[in-house]
Amino acid sequence: WRFGTDSKVTANGPLHISYMTLSAVIVVMWWITLQIYQTRDYRIFGNGSDEYARVARATVFVFGWVAILSLIFKWDMSRGFLALAFPTGLVGLLLGRKSLRVWLRRHRLRGRHMSNVLIIGGSRSAREIATTISKNPESGLRITGIWMPDSPGEHGPLEVRDRSVPMMGTTQTLVDALSRSEADTVIVTG
Repeated sequence: WRFGTDSKVTANGPLHISYMTLSAVIVVMWWITLQIYQTRDYRIFGNGSDEYARVARATVFVFGWVAILSLIFKWDMSRGFLALAFPTGLVGLLLGRKSLRVWLRRHRLRGRHMSNVLIIGGSRSAREIATTISKNPESGLRITGIWMPDSPGEHGPLEVRDRSVPMMGTTQTLVDALSRSEADTVIVTG
């Protein structure tokens, strides 16, 4: 191991750079790459494996470029430095994401950090989707309204997970339905 916190330890080559500086450059590159790969996108955060895959792809991208740049600039950096930084950083990011996911799941099961959803479509398909989503609160979706554009009049509420969800017909406009349901997410069904 030829690296450490001593400011005199450098990656040799035409451009001398300390391992502390190199670490800072890698962290900044990594952070920017995680942003570019949209690893914090609210649509994937806390749901599915895409979040983890994006973090892994961004990490491989960064360390691939670090290796390429070390060849271009003829940095004679310690392979041990990269062999330690790459897996440690990736595992740290993935464990951090997992712990945040567990925290978020707990809060969502209590009804917090949810997106209010308006379902637009026919009565039967809207009921099926509402029932499916209500069985999975950790998805972060809470059905707050159903608007049926082909159905005249006002309808009775749909009971979903101990809640009454208003079912609206053509007496309400889409804007009215969005306002009444306080939706920030819309699902359109057939």
